[in-house]
Amino acid sequence: MSASGDNARQREAVKLLGAMQREIGDIHGEPMLHRFRRWRSVRSPELRMEQRPHDPAWATQFDAAARDISTALTGIAHALHHVGSTSVPGLDSKPIIDMLLPVRRREDLARVGSALIDIGYADWGNSPGHPDADWYWHAQREPVQRVVHLCLADCPWLTGALNFRDYLRAFPAKRNEYAAMKRRLVLEDGGDNVLYSLRKSALLFRINLEANAWRASDASGAAAADGDAPG
Repeated sequence: MSASGDNARQREAVKLLGAMQREIGDIHGEPMLHRFRRWRSVRSPELRMEQRPHDPAWATQFDAAARDISTALTGIAHALHHVGSTSVPGLDSKPIIDMLLPVRRREDLARVGSALIDIGYADWGNSPGHPDADWYWHAQREPVQRVVHLCLADCPWLTGALNFRDYLRAFPAKRNEYAAMKRRLVLEDGGDNVLYSLRKSALLFRINLEANAWRASDASGAAAADGDAPG
C-alpha cells in the first residue's frame, strides 16, 4: 500500500477511535485510546482474515485441546472456556479455537505459562482481549489454530466473553446479525486488521451490553456448561 493509502487509513482509524471514545468510553475498564495503542504492539502469528462456515468439529477440537491442557495443569486450580466465534454453533468464523483460561492465584500464572509451553504453545505476550491477559498460540496451525488467553479469575473480560457467547447461542437472530456485520466489515476494511478490530470492537461492545442485561435477568445466572471444561 502507498504512503498516502497508509495515511488515509491512519486518519480513518483516529476518526473512528474518537467516535468510539465518545460513544463507549471504556471497555472492561480500559479507555479506548489505551486499547488502540496497546493493539498496535500486540504480537500474533500471521493470520488470514478468511471466514469459514461453522464447523461442528470445532467443539470436538476444543474438547481435545482442553483435555491436553487440563492434564498439563494437574494440581493447579483453573477453568477453561471455549469462547469467540468458533464457540457459537451456526456462526461463521476464522478457524481459530479461542480458549479463556482463568486461574485463581496470581502466583500460578507463571507455572501455567510454562506448562502450556511444554505442550506446544508459545508465549506471544499481551492478548488483545484485555491488558491483564496474555495469549499462547499452539505451534500446530492446521486444520485450525488454537490460542489460549491466560488471565486471573477476576479479569472483567471473562464475564463479558462468556455472556457474549451464551447470548449469541441463545438468540440465532442476533447471531446472524453479528455474522452479517462481520462479513461487511471484512469487505469494508480491505484486510486492515486495525480498522477491522476497531469496528468489530464497537459492535462487540454494543452486543455485550445486551448480553450482560440478558444475563442479569436470567434466573439461572450461571454460564452455560457447553463449551466449558473444569480444571
